[in-house]
Amino acid sequence: MEIYPNIHNIVSENKTGQGITNAYLVTGTTGSVLIDTGWKSDEQSERIISYINKIDCTTLKYIIVTHRHPPHWGNSEFVKKQTDAAIISTVIEAPYINDYFENYKVDIEIDDNLDIDLGNFQISVMKTPGHTSGTLAVFEKENKYLFPGDTVMGKGTSVINPGDGKIADYLETIENFIKIEPKVIFPGQGDPVTETYDKLTSLIAHRTDREQEIVNLLKQKEYSVDELFAQIYENLSEWLSHLAKNQITSHLIKLEDEGKVTKDQNMYKLIDF
Repeated sequence: MEIYPNIHNIVSENKTGQGITNAYLVTGTTGSVLIDTGWKSDEQSERIISYINKIDCTTLKYIIVTHRHPPHWGNSEFVKKQTDAAIISTVIEAPYINDYFENYKVDIEIDDNLDIDLGNFQISVMKTPGHTSGTLAVFEKENKYLFPGDTVMGKGTSVINPGDGKIADYLETIENFIKIEPKVIFPGQGDPVTETYDKLTSLIAHRTDREQEIVNLLKQKEYSVDELFAQIYENLSEWLSHLAKNQITSHLIKLEDEGKVTKDQNMYKLIDF
């Protein structure tokens, strides 16, 4: 459905909320773009094409995949087959996405910002590492609409898994988002965010507080990830526990990179600084 003028969330016709990946159709006067395509399924593929046909939008020029995780590229091949739109991702994410594709490849691999003219919309596709090392975001310049993929969620904070992304990059990306002063954030999951400054600064505060919590514990003694987890979290499901341990590990990697922590086997020790 149309959630803002010329901004459509195709997934939201049936269901929205955290855990449901949004697929945004931005319709310009000279062309349109689709930002992410949802989990791969016949139902979602048909929904996207049916919706595009129903609203009689201008030619779909691009399918922009924000990053490598499956619910973002899931239906890209089907949509490309039906529309011949070019698939865009970053040079870092493209190899991961191409490994999943069966019949197509990413058409445009960006290593710098890419500006796209849609007539009434001027959008910039930007490299925004953090959630993954090659995540991108889309910024619509006149209305200051930001489409950050999973870098910003409607509720809570983004997951940064070791090997996928880095917290230092994530924090820099959030700082850059603050500088461009978005008026509305259309997150990868969840509802649009209008209190954008509060949201973005809260994400930095959350990560800063978590890092300080880890440092304070390491001031007492050496800890493993499991031991830190037991000190910080409680009453989490098995899946959330897995994600929480990954976040602790990502924070420890950042501290290691900064020369503040050393690792001996599975134990982490704070260096005086």
